[in-house]
Amino acid sequence: MMFKTIAAALAVAAFFLFLAGPGLKAWFTDDQLMNLFQASDKPAAELAFQPDRPVANLAMRGLWELFGFHPRPYRVVSFALLLLNLALATALAWRLSQSGVTALLFAVLFSYHACLTDLYFSTATLYDILCFTFTFAALLWHATLRTQSRTPGWRQIAGICLLSAMAIGSKEMAVALPLLHALIEWLYGDRRHWLTPILSAAVCAAFLARFLIHSGFQANASYRTSYTLETFWANWQHYQGMLFYQFRNWSPLATKITLAICLILPALLRRRESWFASAVALVTPLPVLFIEPRNLYAFYIPYFGFCLLASAALTKLAIRRWPPFDLAVVLALLLIPRHLAAREWANAWYYEQERMLSEPGKALAKGLPKLRPSSRILFRRRPLPARPHAGTHPVLSRLLSRERPHTPRLPGQGYVPSAARIRMAYLCNRLPADAK
Repeated sequence: MMFKTIAAALAVAAFFLFLAGPGLKAWFTDDQLMNLFQASDKPAAELAFQPDRPVANLAMRGLWELFGFHPRPYRVVSFALLLLNLALATALAWRLSQSGVTALLFAVLFSYHACLTDLYFSTATLYDILCFTFTFAALLWHATLRTQSRTPGWRQIAGICLLSAMAIGSKEMAVALPLLHALIEWLYGDRRHWLTPILSAAVCAAFLARFLIHSGFQANASYRTSYTLETFWANWQHYQGMLFYQFRNWSPLATKITLAICLILPALLRRRESWFASAVALVTPLPVLFIEPRNLYAFYIPYFGFCLLASAALTKLAIRRWPPFDLAVVLALLLIPRHLAAREWANAWYYEQERMLSEPGKALAKGLPKLRPSSRILFRRRPLPARPHAGTHPVLSRLLSRERPHTPRLPGQGYVPSAARIRMAYLCNRLPADAK
């Protein structure tokens, strides 16, 4: 049994690395440069007490102090966390279902999705990855206790609340965590001990209130909320289109049918894990359904719910008609061409950024001398191509100073880059001299 479990785990990990592996070679993206700049520009103590995602910002600061401007270690850390998250999610699927078949099918479905490309290519999604890690560590701990008919003691409750605080301190997607703890109590507990979800809710509410009151995110147009049914349905259609590789071909009717299936299927399956999966799929997306749509990485946590619901349904087929391992292999073989067909399209945004950002950065790493603090750099021509969107004008302006960068002026052009677009400037103070 142990041998089969290890073999299955290694096979799923190989499946993930085969499809997502190109992300290990990724260079920095513009969002990551912005996040590194913000994390390295403030003292660690200030980062720890700021309202905006303090846990993930401290993690970003730690990576910066360890690795500087070497991109590869960031990707290795991200992939290690992604594999850890896959293990946590699969373990939770097994705990909730008490079925190795369901867990195996879930692992195959959850291990890779081409539209989660930001997770594989950009360390800027460390916020989402850590939020998932702490969220599912807390849920797994709680589910393990409850499926073993054990009532959480004060130490366990304190540990679960600490993980809840770390989750919402990484990103706001963990706001639904108390509801999921309550659902575990309802489905697997004795329905009398609600202390864990109540205290988890108090912790999350405190973090969220401080974020909403003091955070600067509210001034960012991409985080501005629009509480309308039009926004709600448009965002559901957007995310489901990516989830099912239909993109703009996904219709409003298909969107509503999918949500109806998520509500009806648990009643048909009559399995507790399917009710939990439905709640994850339908409730946890709420924080991103009323703001400007993102790529599918914003659905990293809801994706768990869709995969668990699908694997619970497939388990019926596996038990009645197919040997479990054979079904898992067939499922993987069916998914690979779909993933590969969507991968090139989904990764196009990264290759465009790499073309614009990596070559100038690597050239400056080799050609610029070490500069004193407060030095200024005059660019005789624009170092990057002129393009309209936000990520194409990160001008390299201050290389060796820990001070805030000045905005450089580009002679012969009336363009002065905004401070938000010169992310690479500050960071290049740690560029390796032998960068290639």
